Amino acid sequence: NKCDNYWELNVTHTNLIEDPTARKLVEKIIAEEVLKKELTLMGYNKYFDLKIDNCNKDTKYVVVGKRIDIEESYDQTGCKCGNGICGYGEDAINCPSDCAIYLEEKRISILPWVLVMLLVTAASYVYYVFGRYKRDVSKFNKLLGLANEYIKDGLLGKAAEYYSKSRLLYIKLIKSKRSVKEREHFYNNIKCIYDKELASLLSKFNELLDNLNRSIGKENTKQAVELYSELRLVYIKLVKTQPDEKIQGHVYAKLKRAYQSLKEILRVMRNEK
Repeated sequence: NKCDNYWELNVTHTNLIEDPTARKLVEKIIAEEVLKKELTLMGYNKYFDLKIDNCNKDTKYVVVGKRIDIEESYDQTGCKCGNGICGYGEDAINCPSDCAIYLEEKRISILPWVLVMLLVTAASYVYYVFGRYKRDVSKFNKLLGLANEYIKDGLLGKAAEYYSKSRLLYIKLIKSKRSVKEREHFYNNIKCIYDKELASLLSKFNELLDNLNRSIGKENTKQAVELYSELRLVYIKLVKTQPDEKIQGHVYAKLKRAYQSLKEILRVMRNEK
């Protein structure tokens, strides 16, 4: 036992004092035998208790270093290896039982994985919400563009169909809690198409009404009936665009007068027959 018996050290008897490791071991043994109490022992550390006689307040004593546990202090003999503390002078090579903690089995912390999952979930949610919003905006602009093209081509039925779809999407977009500026932008875009569609429908309605009145004046009942049927379809489309009550009432009054005129000419023709 080299930690308690200096005879087991690989040195000669005369070298016990000269060899630093042997000398340290001898100091430990002597200190343990002589003092036999809890004091700072020679051989265990590099510091010892200092007793001061005739204390003078002007005298200053400076101790350099840091306070450490005795089990952690440097031991030149290496006999502290195995006490469960990786002290000064010990490392994973000369004292693996205390210092090679990487060889121990460690439990894998799940906290990093939980954080990663939360980040992935948050990123997926943000991508889904903003991605869906961008897709809706793109679809909204596409529907308005198609409605505008159909208005230019005079295909008011198709224009009304795409306007209705864009209006539903517009309601969805303004409910997504966007900025006031974005809402105003969507509103101005859809209002522009609405005004164009309404103007085209009113123009078509008035054109058909003029042709109907001319046909009634010429007593061309067949053409008058066809024009009235077409006029009525345009009126239905106008109502679906939801114009204000004043415009809707004005258009309805015109349609009603045309209907009364057509009804009167048909009654006269039946009486003549």
